[in-house]
Order: sequence, then structure tokens, then C-alpha cells
Amino acid sequence: MMKKSGFIVGAGLVLGIALGAGQATASELVFGFDNPSFGGNPFMGRHLLDTANSINTHKAPTKPPGLETPELSEAELFSENLRRQVLNRLARTIVNSAFGETGLQPGVHTIGDNSIEVIDDGLNVTVIITDLGTGAATTVTVPRF
Repeated sequence: MMKKSGFIVGAGLVLGIALGAGQATASELVFGFDNPSFGGNPFMGRHLLDTANSINTHKAPTKPPGLETPELSEAELFSENLRRQVLNRLARTIVNSAFGETGLQPGVHTIGDNSIEVIDDGLNVTVIITDLGTGAATTVTVPRF
């Protein structure tokens, strides 16, 4: 009896699998974006933003001590602005001189903490800018065309 019931169960299992395989149905896979930026549900935007903010551990960088910009007085701001305008005008004059327009007067000029030496040898205009406080010098040579 035991063999017969085992056979019936086994046969029923095989028959069920065979019949079930013929009856299997499927549907196509459908993908949809959640993010509204990519065409998803617009009501998901706030939820996604809140989720992203809750797991965000990045903090904005802060300046290390000693690198903060000091607050300048009105007189210091005016002096810095004036110095920049003079150096800008000098740069424009050098470029104009190098390209054949108005001439630049050779010589040594002192502007604030800078000494500016202009050398015009006919082929090149050389400007040597020296910081009088530190002694550091920068040389700019512009060829004439």
C-alpha cells in the first residue's frame, strides 16, 4: 500500500508539473522612473529630496585658521582699488606700446610698494616689477610686432 500511494503521489506530481508548464503565463517587464527629473511621478520629488538630505553626511568646507580674509577699512579698500587701476593702466600701455601704438616712457616708476622699471630696446618692451617690501621681482617681456 505504501508503494502504491508513493507512486500515486509521484505520478500526480509529474502530471501536475507537466500540465502546469503548459499553462504558464508571463507579461513583459515594464520599467518606470521614480525620479521626476527623468519623467517619473512628480509627487516623488519631495520624498526623494528628503531621503537624499537625510543620508547626506557631506559638510561644506571651512577655511583653515589663518586663511580668513581680513576686513579692510574704507581707506585700505580705496588704496587697493587705486593701485589695481594704476597697474591695469600700465598693463594696457605696455600692450599698446608693444603693438605699435602710443609709446611707453622708459624709466623707473614707483607705485605704492612696487617699483616698476620699463626698458624699451626697440625689439622688446621689458617691465620689471619689484616689490619693495620683500625684494621679489617679476619680469615681463613683450616683443614688438
